[in-house]
Amino acid sequence: MSPGAAPASFDRPATRLLLVNQHYYPDVASTGQHLTDLAEYLASEGYSVEVLTGRGKYVAGRMNAPEVEVRNGVQIRRVRTTSFGRASHLGRIIDYLSFYLRVLGALIFGTERDGVMFLTTPPLLCFLGAIARFVRGQRYGVWSMDLHPDAEVASGMLRRGRLLARLLEWANATGYRHADFVIDLGSYMKRRIVACLSSGRTRSRCGARRTKFYRFREQRTRYSTHSVFATSSS
Repeated sequence: MSPGAAPASFDRPATRLLLVNQHYYPDVASTGQHLTDLAEYLASEGYSVEVLTGRGKYVAGRMNAPEVEVRNGVQIRRVRTTSFGRASHLGRIIDYLSFYLRVLGALIFGTERDGVMFLTTPPLLCFLGAIARFVRGQRYGVWSMDLHPDAEVASGMLRRGRLLARLLEWANATGYRHADFVIDLGSYMKRRIVACLSSGRTRSRCGARRTKFYRFREQRTRYSTHSVFATSSS
């Protein structure tokens, strides 16, 4: 697969893609900016691209943006959720839960796509992909921008080995394990993800899919920076 191409499983004319992340244009969150760049690039290549995102700002409050719009060929749907922002852990968790519910409803009861790609804001989004695959056979991939719940354990928010941490590790590993592909940010991230999927505490009894890994990089041109996929690193 050449740089600039989507993963081979989605490389078909008029492929209908759904990209899911809590943040998107005009929000300033890093994941939203990367996703905006990728979505518009895929749309310019002839893909049918829809983005499912939230209306809340990265910090707090709601964005002054329409609930539905088409921008640079991308169909954007901003769902209504709580918008407490990042001022407290409790407010952030409530925002996450409200977004999970809206996304899960869209995946289970909405239009079936050729492929769905999840980013990692909020954490554990890919677990919803595993549910959608089980319920209706929805194919999906993960663009891993962060490692969860590793980050929460490292920051002291969670204690490794405790019940909550183990539950989140299982949910995260399940989401990655059943994905058709994972896009990592580098070899260190890939090793951490593979180690998590291979660990005894998260191994699935029902068997794991052979997930393909791809490396993310940015391609800088004279006019702009494009998020592209490099060759497989699996």
